[in-house]
Amino acid sequence: MQKDSKEVFETIRVLYGFKNLTELSIYFEKNGNWAAQMAKKGSIPFPQCVQASIEKQISMDWLLFSESKPVFDRKALINEVKEGLYESHELGILPELNEDRLVTTSAIIVKRIEKMQH
Repeated sequence: MQKDSKEVFETIRVLYGFKNLTELSIYFEKNGNWAAQMAKKGSIPFPQCVQASIEKQISMDWLLFSESKPVFDRKALINEVKEGLYESHELGILPELNEDRLVTTSAIIVKRIEKMQH
């Protein structure tokens, strides 16, 4: 089932981590109320969907049709994984995990999570 325009805009907003549709509009170099007006009219922003698909490495099918998979902000997810690994290091669970390994391991874990989303 295809998402309606409001759902598509909301998915893109969450995907980028924007607080509101105004931030989304500005990011795509439109006037501040562009996204809200497009959503109200029922218009799907296909060029911006393509851009989001490329930038966030997600499929257009997922963006326009999927309702079941969660959307993660990649940077926030990496940071949370890194914090969890750091806490494990501090607790002595992962004593050999230095700063370089911490960052690299976090990125590898997030990459695996992202792979599961597609």
